[in-house]
Amino acid sequence: MGQAQRALIARALVSDPELLVLDEPTRAMDLSVTAEVGQLIRELHSETGPSTVLVSHDLNLVASLAHRVALLHEGAVHSGDTDKVLGEERLREVFGDRFDADLMKQTGLFLPRFPTDPRPSRRSSRDEGGTGETGNDA
Repeated sequence: MGQAQRALIARALVSDPELLVLDEPTRAMDLSVTAEVGQLIRELHSETGPSTVLVSHDLNLVASLAHRVALLHEGAVHSGDTDKVLGEERLREVFGDRFDADLMKQTGLFLPRFPTDPRPSRRSSRDEGGTGETGNDA
């Protein structure tokens, strides 16, 4: 998959565009290939390549590559410097309880807080003073 993405980017660059639009360039890629594609995008910028619009749900990729960001949330556009738009206050506003600021501070990564399991526990009736049998009583 990574080779195909690199080939598509190279093909787009052949015409020497002023603007390169990359829509989820690392979708469905493993971590090592994502890093390679990210490095390719970074190199394009260092070589005074075209301006790039990167569309991604991967906040870690965006934070590592973008100088300016537009974050879309409930019809509103929050844009500006990456550090400000992807800062703790804005992410808490957008993601609420799903955003783990402490984990971000410790790791430097945008990682979700996973909710507790909403399914009811599967305790046996013994836990509630019963016989310990579950299922049909017949």
